[in-house]
Amino acid sequence: MKTYKAQYQLTKDEAISAAKQHRKTNLRKSTATTVNIMAVLLGVLALFIISLEGLTSFIGLNCLLILAVCLSWFFRHEIEDWVVGVIYARRTNESALIKWEFSEEDIQIDFDSLVSTTMKWKLIQEIVEAEDGFIIYTKKPHYFFWLPLSAFVIQDNIYHFKRIISSNNVKFKLKDS
Repeated sequence: MKTYKAQYQLTKDEAISAAKQHRKTNLRKSTATTVNIMAVLLGVLALFIISLEGLTSFIGLNCLLILAVCLSWFFRHEIEDWVVGVIYARRTNESALIKWEFSEEDIQIDFDSLVSTTMKWKLIQEIVEAEDGFIIYTKKPHYFFWLPLSAFVIQDNIYHFKRIISSNNVKFKLKDS
């Protein structure tokens, strides 16, 4: 059985990059636009009620909470990046070595020799080719894995990776399609 390998150091910047790439592919633009419009309308309504009721009333305080939720929606990406950074800062090792091995039958992933897993291709829901890597989404449980292009030390392995995806009938799409 022929295998193809990739590996990279998971740094804080790489973890934040993975979260950003996931965000770009995960939320439909039409959904985000709809929620943006709703957040603006709710925020304006909350400000109007606060101006009438003041912050000392029960209704005014509830509107302040609604306003905070609306504002957090607009800053959700920055909040998520901050959370990823905080979680990453609590790790015991600065940068974990993530090793991948692909074959026609499965994918093996080793997380810094602490945890390793083997997934059959039928567990993969879809793979999205992003700007500088691949986002691999699993079926239940719904996880995503980040595989940067820089992980492929041998450039031919990118071709073989895509070929194996195709031969296993895994849904594959480009970032903006």
